[in-house]
Amino acid sequence: FVSVGTDHHPFDRLIRWVDEWLLTDLGRRAACLMQSGASAHPRHAGWMPYLSQQGIQAAVGRATILVGHAGPGTIIACRSRGLVPIVVPRRKALGEAVDDHQLGFAARMAQEGEVALAESPTALATLLDRGIEDPSAFRLPRRSERIEESVHRFASLVEELVRKGRASEPVMPRHSADLPRSEG
Repeated sequence: FVSVGTDHHPFDRLIRWVDEWLLTDLGRRAACLMQSGASAHPRHAGWMPYLSQQGIQAAVGRATILVGHAGPGTIIACRSRGLVPIVVPRRKALGEAVDDHQLGFAARMAQEGEVALAESPTALATLLDRGIEDPSAFRLPRRSERIEESVHRFASLVEELVRKGRASEPVMPRHSADLPRSEG
């Protein structure tokens, strides 16, 4: 599933990059739906200019790979459905946005491992090929695995604090009823 979002600026570059990839050997194996917005319509994929929120959620739920602009809404929709999205940030210089806010946001999200960043047609093709060859490549770990990882990390941080002996710092009350109250 490819989504360019609902911005009134066309994002023909993303549509063209995916359309070209669909002509490759691995691309021919993909069934692709594009939400094209104000952009040019793809030639090698199914498309709709706009989808309802319910339609987008359904498309994301069926997708193995999701490609989109670097908008927070698109990223959240993917992550909530267990997908790590491939993002292509819109660029002001290309008439795709009013400013370059998506560039910094996408870079930060990629650094945090929240998205896969594609800033060129080659990078996008490489990521799409990976997703076709390994359908689990852009799936999040099962929730229980992430919780277990977080619990282990928390436990190690607590152990580290205990080892450092934080005795010189004040001990905070355990309950709000134990907090000192100011008169006034």
